[in-house]
Amino acid sequence: MATMLTKRTVSAPRRTAPAAAAPARAHVLDVPFAMRSAATAGGARWDADHGVFVYRGATLPSSLHAFRAAPYSWERRVERELNDDAPAAPSKPAGDITLRDHQRAAVKAIGLAVKGAGRASCWPTTWASARPSAPGRRCARCLRRRPCWWCVRSR
Repeated sequence: MATMLTKRTVSAPRRTAPAAAAPARAHVLDVPFAMRSAATAGGARWDADHGVFVYRGATLPSSLHAFRAAPYSWERRVERELNDDAPAAPSKPAGDITLRDHQRAAVKAIGLAVKGAGRASCWPTTWASARPSAPGRRCARCLRRRPCWWCVRSR
């Protein structure tokens, strides 16, 4: 019968942390899904707690400059949170706001909806306005030929 030999274990020497090293700055990156490998090769690591790629270092390497977070973005907000920076001050408007054509049309549509003209549904804005028009005419609220359920119920 064979005898068992005892195993010898060897432990690795303990690593000492650098004394009084300043914590590295966190640079949060906006990395598209297809470019994950490029960011990882540049030294960025996925932070699962915040759901972002983070590079820790004093300055961002040139290979990762393309992924720098945009101002006022969610990534920049996470970066300020990780670095304990103060929130960015909002910028002052450069001039008056001028609406574009599609924005003017949207404002007009919202105004008509508030007034009650051309509503797609017939949910009453006030119960006093829930009375249908004369029989055979269109409903005053939903513009249907016959009174809808809300109109019949409110009689």
